[in-house]
Amino acid sequence: PLENCRISTSVGRAVSLGFPINPERLSNILNPKILVIPYRLRDASFSFGDKEKNLFQKASENIYNLSSGRSRITFAFNNIVDLGITVQEMDSVKNPDNDIKSWQERYTKSSWGFVKKFITDQDSKINYSGFDGVLFVSYSSISQSYIAEAMTMRKDALNSWYAPMLTSEGPINNVILLYNSLNELTLTHEVMHLYGLTDLYYPPNFGLSTPTSPPFSLMVGGAGRTLLAWEQWVLGWLPDENVQCVSEKNDIKSDSVNNTFSIDYSNKDQLLVIPTSAASALIVDVVKIDDRRWLYFYSLDNEAGPPIATFKSNDFWMATDITNN
Repeated sequence: PLENCRISTSVGRAVSLGFPINPERLSNILNPKILVIPYRLRDASFSFGDKEKNLFQKASENIYNLSSGRSRITFAFNNIVDLGITVQEMDSVKNPDNDIKSWQERYTKSSWGFVKKFITDQDSKINYSGFDGVLFVSYSSISQSYIAEAMTMRKDALNSWYAPMLTSEGPINNVILLYNSLNELTLTHEVMHLYGLTDLYYPPNFGLSTPTSPPFSLMVGGAGRTLLAWEQWVLGWLPDENVQCVSEKNDIKSDSVNNTFSIDYSNKDQLLVIPTSAASALIVDVVKIDDRRWLYFYSLDNEAGPPIATFKSNDFWMATDITNN
């Protein structure tokens, strides 16, 4: 039964690759809408026009294609908001001092605290009704600081840090903060966090793949433009008929090599899943990338970071090109 292969989501993590995805995430909304709020620092030059808006249109098209037409996201654009803080003050936002003891002070000086203050200060001037998420974007040519961060909140958060941000129109559960980081792939990657996906690299690597990261995946960072079949299934974008659930106990004979399973990858992405616990599994994943098909072998553990560890197909590659085979 497929239910045996719907690996459980992590209880303690804001997003993970399990079932069910938190109800606040965008994958649960048919055609979500995000309000884009450009902001300008006091001593920085920043404009927001058709060039920038075109990047959002490309990200929307990317997600529409990734979902095979199941989700079309709409971006609406607010006027530029002028802030009183300087570039130097903005540069200190992301990494508060390590000697800060209280979580509240760390929160206040973090990117999350910056966003919450922004929302609170501008609440009377901005109408958030009808939007499923908010994205803040800015640029400064005199700064070396970069921020590309998705913030996913939930009403039943165990940690106060992840509690929804309140406005006059209601709670905000999905936020992205971009500073000197606006490009098509980064934008698409961060929005997919709001849909419910997690990073496939270890966070201290700052977007760079770890040795067991699956290549080509959008959630690894870099130049990835696709999603694994497992990620598609979790989001509801891969039909159940494309998934085989294999019981290690009942379907695999440990004393025989005659354990044969077939995958028809001629038309669609495919999964073969062998659950190893409630929160983990071994997975065979076949996905089409552009005009080629690739075979991945990996383990999934939703309590690990990152949750996917890919097995090498040979001494060099983490995936096997099976096009036309």
